Amino acid sequence: MLKVSQHAQGEVTRLRMARTLLGKPMYITSCYRIGKLLVDAGCTRAAHELRSALAHDEPRTILVTHGHEDHLGNCGAFRAAASYGAAGLGIARDIPFYRNVAWGEPNPGTILPVGDGKDEGELQFLPFPTPGHTPDHLAYWVPERGWLFAGDAALGPLKYGFRDESIADYLASLKAMRDRKPTLVFPSHGPVMEDPQEQLGAQIAHLEGLRDAVRKLAREGKSDRAIALRVLGPPGALGVMSLGEFSKERLVRGLRRL
Repeated sequence: MLKVSQHAQGEVTRLRMARTLLGKPMYITSCYRIGKLLVDAGCTRAAHELRSALAHDEPRTILVTHGHEDHLGNCGAFRAAASYGAAGLGIARDIPFYRNVAWGEPNPGTILPVGDGKDEGELQFLPFPTPGHTPDHLAYWVPERGWLFAGDAALGPLKYGFRDESIADYLASLKAMRDRKPTLVFPSHGPVMEDPQEQLGAQIAHLEGLRDAVRKLAREGKSDRAIALRVLGPPGALGVMSLGEFSKERLVRGLRRL
C-alpha cells in the first residue's frame, strides 16, 4: 500500500506506505520527496509501489534519519541515488520476526556520511542530531523554509518504549526541535505538524507528566510491570507481537531513569 499527498504548497510530497494484512495497513511509515531529494526511503514491503511512484523522476539524493528498516529499506533500490546519514550509522541487522513481517528485510546499499548537509535547488538540508530513538538519529533542518524532517524523533504521545531507546535523550531532542521554532514538522509516523510549537510542546508535556506519575508509583515500591499497567494500561497487541522489544514496560524503565 502506498498513498501520496502534497504539503507546503506542493513543494513536499509525502509517500505513506505499509504492508497490508486482510486489507488493513499494519504500521504506516513515510518518506518525503522534495525535488530530486528524498528524506528516508521507506520499507521494502512497499518497494514496488515506491519505485513505480518515482519511476518518472528518480531521486538523486537520499537522506537517512536512522538505521531502521522502515527508513533506509529502499536506499539500495535507487541505484542512481547517493544515500547519506550519520557517520558510522548503526544499521539494524537480524531484525525480529514481527518487524520483518511488517516492513521486510532492508536493502540499504551504501550509506555515506552526510557531513554538513545537502542542497536541493535553493534549499539546504542540514543534519540536526536528535538522539533518543537511536543514538545516531538525525533530523534535517531546512532554514530557508523553517521545515524540520523529524524521522522518529517526534512519535506523538508515547505509550511504548523501544529497545535501546533513551527516553532522556528523546525528551531533550523534542525540546531542541521546539527551540528551533520550525514552521512545519514532517514526522515519519503520524500527521504533519502544522502548529509545531503547540504540538511538540504537547508531546513534551505528555512525557513529563508520565515521568512524574512513574516516579510517584516507584516511590511507593511498585514494579515496572505494575506501573505500566496503572499508567499506560494493558500491554497491547504491539507489546505482545514484539515479544517485549517495543513495550510499555520499556517506556516505564526509561522514564524511571530520567
